[in-house]
Amino acid sequence: NNQAVAYRGLNNYQGALVASEKAIALDPGYSTSLNIRGWALNGLGRYGEALEPLNLAIAKHDDFTDAWVNKATALNGLKQYGDALLAADKAVELGPENASAWLIKATILENTGKTAEAQQAYAKAKELDPTLVKKTPLPAFIVCAGVGFTIAAFGFRKLRN
Repeated sequence: NNQAVAYRGLNNYQGALVASEKAIALDPGYSTSLNIRGWALNGLGRYGEALEPLNLAIAKHDDFTDAWVNKATALNGLKQYGDALLAADKAVELGPENASAWLIKATILENTGKTAEAQQAYAKAKELDPTLVKKTPLPAFIVCAGVGFTIAAFGFRKLRN
């Protein structure tokens, strides 16, 4: 599992996927490995596949904030915004100081046209971790440094400072 964590820190989705699969083979119920597998699948755009390990991680530890963030990310990628928002709300409830939870919530709110609420959530994410959100040259993309996921193709039309 240390290898999976290292790959995650490098934002190496494929490496993290392979390493997490090896760790899961040794201990199928290890929540951290399941979460990293879900994160890696999200990073590879395989959102539907990401839900299984994330749901297993949450079933083992329903207070696992990062797993809820990754589940919200997967559901957002599948455009299942109602369920995505529920997962993001749970992540924020469990980790009110978790900038990633607030950022995925902002993303989902923006995707559902709730721009004012999205702005508030985005501001909270930025307040908690000003380095988290880094805009790329393409305004439709934001990159979440440190947490290792990319939220793309919606843009912060009204959220940019």
